[in-house]
Amino acid sequence: MREIEVQADARFHPGGIALEGDALWIPVAEYRAHSSSVIERRSKRTLALESQFEVADHIGCIAASPDFLIGGNWDSKEFYVWNRQGQLIRKVPNATGNAYQDMKFAAGEIVASGKLADGEGAIDWLALPSFQLRRRVMAGKNDRGVLYTREGMAIRGNQLILLPEDGPSRLFMFDLSLRK
Repeated sequence: MREIEVQADARFHPGGIALEGDALWIPVAEYRAHSSSVIERRSKRTLALESQFEVADHIGCIAASPDFLIGGNWDSKEFYVWNRQGQLIRKVPNATGNAYQDMKFAAGEIVASGKLADGEGAIDWLALPSFQLRRRVMAGKNDRGVLYTREGMAIRGNQLILLPEDGPSRLFMFDLSLRK
């Protein structure tokens, strides 16, 4: 097991992480809305810092597509789209009503998990570049009363992987091919 400190001054909160090839993209933010973040690119193998850029907002999750990076701010009220050097390409309001906690790029779309205004959890598939909602799968709570979509998420083919709890947590795996 490897461990590395990602804190920088008031920025101590790592958000949803993206894996892309040999790189990890990690948003590290202050723990409050409308604050600031640094987006780090680290070596998957060594965890060494390879590059970083600053963002004048709390970025809580990030996805890496082959062409650009996509970040969601606090509760993902807005999406940021950057090139690999951190230059802002555009900023898009989130029209889904889902406060995304994690997002991934998969099969040409963004797959994102979060909490709806009514307190329910949901996983959404968003079209690119429009960010239009294409599909939603509702997610309940586990046996500890925690929303499955509260924290980390990964998607591999038809397998949805959720890590909902702080501290000691369990990994939950769901087969999406069973959902219509």
